[in-house]
Amino acid sequence: MDKKSGYILILSLMLVSVAVTLITSVVQRAISYQRQARLVLDREKARTLALGGIEIARAQLALIIPKEQKNGPAQSAYAGSLPQSNQSSKPEDKTKEEEAKQPPQQRWFGQLVTLINAWQQFSLTDKADGIDGIVQLHISSEQGKLAINQLLPLMQPKPAAQNKPTPNGAPGAKPATPTNPPNAQAQETNKPLAVVLNELLAPAVGNGQFFASVEQLKKQLGRGFEDATELLQAKDMQTAFQEKITLMPGKKPDKQTVYLTDLFTIHSGSGRINPWFISNSFGSLLGFTQKEGPRDTKEWVKNFKPFMQWQSVWDKLLMPTFGKSYASLPKEITALFSLQFEATAFFVLSYGTVGGITQKVAALLEKDTVPAELSPQSVIFKITKLYWL
Repeated sequence: MDKKSGYILILSLMLVSVAVTLITSVVQRAISYQRQARLVLDREKARTLALGGIEIARAQLALIIPKEQKNGPAQSAYAGSLPQSNQSSKPEDKTKEEEAKQPPQQRWFGQLVTLINAWQQFSLTDKADGIDGIVQLHISSEQGKLAINQLLPLMQPKPAAQNKPTPNGAPGAKPATPTNPPNAQAQETNKPLAVVLNELLAPAVGNGQFFASVEQLKKQLGRGFEDATELLQAKDMQTAFQEKITLMPGKKPDKQTVYLTDLFTIHSGSGRINPWFISNSFGSLLGFTQKEGPRDTKEWVKNFKPFMQWQSVWDKLLMPTFGKSYASLPKEITALFSLQFEATAFFVLSYGTVGGITQKVAALLEKDTVPAELSPQSVIFKITKLYWL
C-alpha cells in the first residue's frame, strides 16, 4: 500500500485560503458599510442644516413686538440663538434708541433690505455648535419678480380708449388693480407690454415669443399657474431654464443667464413690482449693476415711506445702487411698480453642507396670522411650500 504524503499540507492551505477569502470579504463589507453609514449620516445632517436655514430665514424676516410694547424695539423670535453669518457686511451704524424711534414698518424695512437678494453663509463647528458644517442662505421677495398670472391678462390687446389715461377722481374711473394700473403711473407708451417684456426676455429665452408660449400652455392647462416651475412645460422653456431653475452661490445672473424662480412668481399678491426688492434676475434683464458685496442701504431706510412716488425719488435713492435712471427704464415696466410698500411672500434657498455632501431645499414663506400675545404690528411668516432640490 502506497503512502500519499503532503495531502494534509494541501488541505491546510486550501482551508487557510478559504478563511482568508471569507475574512477579506467580511472586512470589505464592513469598510463599505462604514463608508455608506457615514455618507447617510452626513446626508441626514446636511438635510437638517438645510431645514435649519429655512428657520433662520423665518427668524430674520420676523418682526416681534410684544403687545404692551407697540413702539418698543423689535425682537427676533430666535434672538441670541442664531449663528453668526460670515457675510462681509457691517452692521447698521445706529443705536438701539434711534431704531426704537422708527415706526415699526420702517424698522422692519431696515431688516429686510440687509437680507434680500444676497447670499449669507454660516460656518458651524462641532465645538461651538455641535456639528461641523456650512449653511448657505438666499432670500428673495416675491414682490420683486414678474407675477405671471397677473401679467397674462395685460398681454391681451385693448382698444385705444381703454389705454388712455383717466384723470384722478374722474367719474367712472376704475379702481387701481393689476389689470388697471393707477393713473399716477399710467403713461403713454409706444409698445404693448407684451412686446417690451418679450424683448427683455429674448436674450435669456432666445425666441422672443415667451408670452405667446406661456399663454398657449395656460390654455392647455385650462387654469392659471399654480407654481412657477409649471412654466417648464411651455415651448422652449425647458431648454432655457432646465439647468437654471434656482440661483446658485457664486453665480450671478446676467442678460443671457437668468433663473426661473428668481424671475417669475405666482405669489406676489397684487401682482405689482416692489422696486426696493427687484430680484437679481429681473434686475439683470433691466440692465441693473451687479455690485460685489452688500448694498449700502442707509439712505433707503432713512428715506423710506410706505407710499413712494418713484418718478421723483428713484434717481436719488435707487440709481446709485442699480446704476439705471428712472427715465432709462421702459415706461411699460415702471407702470407696474407698486407705489405702496408690500412684502407678503419670500422665496428662500438653503444649502446645508456636511462632510462634502450638500443638501438643497427651497421654501416659500408667506405672512402668518399674528398671535394674540403679540402686537398687531408684528410680522411673522409660515412655510407654505417646501421643495427639495
